[in-house]
Amino acid sequence: MFTKNALLYVCHMRFLNHIIWRVQRRALKIGRWIFKNIHPAFNGDWFLARRMDALIREQGIQTAVETGTYLGQTTRWLARRIPSVHTIEIQEKFATKARQSFRKFSNIQLHIDNSPNALRELIPKITSPVLFFLDAHWYDYWPILDEIQEIRKSGIRKCIIVIHDFFVPHSDFGFDSYLGQPLDLAYVTPALDEAFGKQQWKYWYNTRATGWNRGVIFIEPLPLENQGEEKAAHKE
Repeated sequence: MFTKNALLYVCHMRFLNHIIWRVQRRALKIGRWIFKNIHPAFNGDWFLARRMDALIREQGIQTAVETGTYLGQTTRWLARRIPSVHTIEIQEKFATKARQSFRKFSNIQLHIDNSPNALRELIPKITSPVLFFLDAHWYDYWPILDEIQEIRKSGIRKCIIVIHDFFVPHSDFGFDSYLGQPLDLAYVTPALDEAFGKQQWKYWYNTRATGWNRGVIFIEPLPLENQGEEKAAHKE
């Protein structure tokens, strides 16, 4: 037979366990919300998010075009800051999952296609200044050069091109490589020269990274009236 003190102890322990259970459930919900809404944008790179936020404000970006939607975390981040967002995903399974997370966003348009085809269709319809976030390079076909060519064909110069998973010299940032070819400045320079003219674009790299610790290059075409200006590399 339980004594009064024993009964009180049991009641207290049950109450404490209930409180712990509720706190754990709440923490799990908060963790899921953070994972879904905050952390995964730009693969968890807070420095890149801060730099992109500044670029959007400084350049008055009206449209974002993202290649490589995946699950849409970066897309949603962009949609909270930019009036119109187009995102391109070639894999139906990822597009289906991403579309579900876009239900509360009226300013996101999801295109299921390879990125050069989708760019060819949508670029003539978009409003500049434009932010191009190029991140579609997970499969056998590496579309980055064709993506730059589609931007060239559009004639758009009021834009910022951001390429993720890029080789950054003198850093330990991760980068992509295909068949021994790194995603680096030497690889994209001919396409950029053809798109905007030699020495008619400037670039800079990220200098810090968090999350997956990936390299990034930022590219900006120079205004046509500055045709004599030298290309310059800038740091953050």
